[in-house]
Amino acid sequence: MEWLAPTKMRELKKQLDELLEKGFISPSSSPWGAPILLVKKKGGSMWMCIDYRELNKEEDIPKTAFRRRYGHYEFTVMPNGKIHHCIH
Repeated sequence: MEWLAPTKMRELKKQLDELLEKGFISPSSSPWGAPILLVKKKGGSMWMCIDYRELNKEEDIPKTAFRRRYGHYEFTVMPNGKIHHCIH
């Protein structure tokens, strides 16, 4: 896992909690786990980035898994307009 500054870790935890609450992600036991980056947007807010460009089928859901200190999750809806997902 890549190191994130404490402020980014807090922001990541906040975003993960929000995604869990909305049902957009769920805990995962997938053998896959993509890294997560937080990128600062022009307005100063942080954008969670996970590269899923190659994943676009229902059977690819376990491959959307990602891990951080706060757990191992997979999307139940796909971020950025993929077939089975959408996120803020």
